[in-house]
Amino acid sequence: MYFYSKIRSLFQKKVKIFYGDFFHHDLSGADVVFIFGHPKLYEKIRKKLIKELKNEVKIILACWPFEKVAPLSVKKGNSGVSYYLYKKTSLMRGAK
Repeated sequence: MYFYSKIRSLFQKKVKIFYGDFFHHDLSGADVVFIFGHPKLYEKIRKKLIKELKNEVKIILACWPFEKVAPLSVKKGNSGVSYYLYKKTSLMRGAK
């Protein structure tokens, strides 16, 4: 997925694709965050997003939604994969 995304981003001047440990990247400058991760890490991911992101940043999760947090919308891709849209403010409402 990384290489496919990197190639597609070559034609988009404002898109930056990062590879590596999600928890070692500073997300404070992001406008959109796309995550394909394991649901077991979602609570840790959610806390990082709340801490680092601006309120109106769009967060897109592939395959699995956050538990106990309703997405703003759900779209099914051509491959059958579901994508869940959130904003930081919606994650804060579902905070434990």
